[in-house]
Amino acid sequence: MTPLIISQTMTTNSIATIFGIAFISTVLATPAAKWLGTQLGLVDNPDNYRKIHKNAIPLGGGIAVFFGFVVPILFSVRFSDVNQFLPQDATDMIVMLIVGGSTALLMGLADDLRNLKARWKIVFQILAALLAYSGGFRIDSISSPFGASIELGYVGFLVTMLWFLVCMNAINLADGLDGLSAGIGFIVSLTLLGVNIAAGNTLGILLNACLSGALLGFLIFNFNPASIFLGDSGSMFIGFLVAAISLLTKNKAETATALLIPLMALGLPIYDMAIAIVRRWAGRNPISVADKRHIHHSLLSLGFSHRETVVVLYCISIALCLASVIMVLTRSQYSALILVLLVLAIIIGTRVLKLINMSELRSRLRQDHEEHLWRKAVTLDVEKAVQQATLANSTKELYECFTSAFEALELDKAELHLVGDQDEAPLIWRNPQLADLSNAKEQVELDTWQLKLMIRSTTGTPGHLSVLKRGGIRKTKNLEIFIDRIRNAIQLRLGPINR
Repeated sequence: MTPLIISQTMTTNSIATIFGIAFISTVLATPAAKWLGTQLGLVDNPDNYRKIHKNAIPLGGGIAVFFGFVVPILFSVRFSDVNQFLPQDATDMIVMLIVGGSTALLMGLADDLRNLKARWKIVFQILAALLAYSGGFRIDSISSPFGASIELGYVGFLVTMLWFLVCMNAINLADGLDGLSAGIGFIVSLTLLGVNIAAGNTLGILLNACLSGALLGFLIFNFNPASIFLGDSGSMFIGFLVAAISLLTKNKAETATALLIPLMALGLPIYDMAIAIVRRWAGRNPISVADKRHIHHSLLSLGFSHRETVVVLYCISIALCLASVIMVLTRSQYSALILVLLVLAIIIGTRVLKLINMSELRSRLRQDHEEHLWRKAVTLDVEKAVQQATLANSTKELYECFTSAFEALELDKAELHLVGDQDEAPLIWRNPQLADLSNAKEQVELDTWQLKLMIRSTTGTPGHLSVLKRGGIRKTKNLEIFIDRIRNAIQLRLGPINR
């Protein structure tokens, strides 16, 4: 039987060979990665909280996937006839892709070993994205599934960086169950492989065949019960490759359309990442702090087994991949219908799985709105007092200019101490609308917030401004800004007064 020719370039046999080499390379490399991870202490220990495995598991999966991805590329370029069908700049693009992928991999390994801070992760993710961008993996335009297209120009650089960050972190956050992250990466890569075959994009075919083959080989060891994990090295590497390879098109005009497929195919981890950010924001928790309220945790709490949960999420990813392909191919009313169904599914899924506490979210929105109105009103009072202070002719008169601002700030007490001041005694203001602060026992029992700022005028007169507030401290950061503004105004006016 004559093998099918793909757009007069690669045959089905060539694609199957590349896929098979990637698969076998990963299968052979994974046991070595397990051994290496154990020897280096690169293991994931259970914590009886978020991690549901019972024993320490090696984290060297990223190394195995990297090996399985690179080996078939080197074989294809050196020993097969694929090289003659690749674009002229394919070699440079592949080199930059591997260099950028290596950067993501090494950053993940460092995080697995040393637990890097979030800002350093972002720095190295951007570095990897920059390497890919310099190699030609970039977004130049954005289009909807309905046909409209917008050229991005210089903004395309920022959009490209954001695209890499989203893909890398989405895959990383999905790595919460055995085989989940690698399986989603496999489904996305296999979908992109089919799309590139249909488009006759040889470079896209080569890279997706390598990635999907490597991930399938790794899933043999990573599916529940897993004997090795991807670790951050693997999830970052896969996310980087998905982000980069999805930008491969035969011409730049197709780039925006091609983005829809991985964007929807990664819809599950991207949605999980987005809802986690909203959830932590609503609870006033740092975004980088992990919790146990991701989609897979919710499914487990509903009674699904580990494998059942992973299979359910696989099915959702497959459905999203099919929906994205339909939207790209039809560009019709079906696209609008699919989007409506997706929105309904998101709303229902969020409610059923209780991924976010709606009352907590409403409370955060209400508090932020109230704080915005409070800050706006207080700003007017403080600035009015600052202007009045420029006309003060004595320290006492200067201080009295700010009494209305102190009251607007809802302070209980404010004191101005100046060494060498002619009045000697400190200037003290107490809020007339609040309880007396003379009861020391009461002060201890109530929550208090205090701030002391040093003052030095142009004449060298030292002193300090101290304020006290009882009760809630939610507005502490804004209070500090306003009190510092008042301190600066006092410092500037003290010089002329003392002269």
